[in-house]
Amino acid sequence: MKSEKGKVTLNNVSEITVNLNKTYIKPVIKITPSEDINIYLSEVSNSYFKISSSSEVSSDIYYVVIEGN
Repeated sequence: MKSEKGKVTLNNVSEITVNLNKTYIKPVIKITPSEDINIYLSEVSNSYFKISSSSEVSSDIYYVVIEGN
């Protein structure tokens, strides 16, 4: 099964794009911030996804991507 994980940092921005190392048909993504902030996936494709925040903050965001069914 395809999978990958990583960490990105929001540096006083409200959106960040994460490019994936693999190409997925149906990616399933879990995101977890290191701070108590509201984040969400604003766009998902087979090779990247975008994480958005309701405000411009600085925080590490951990992610896991797996291939869905």
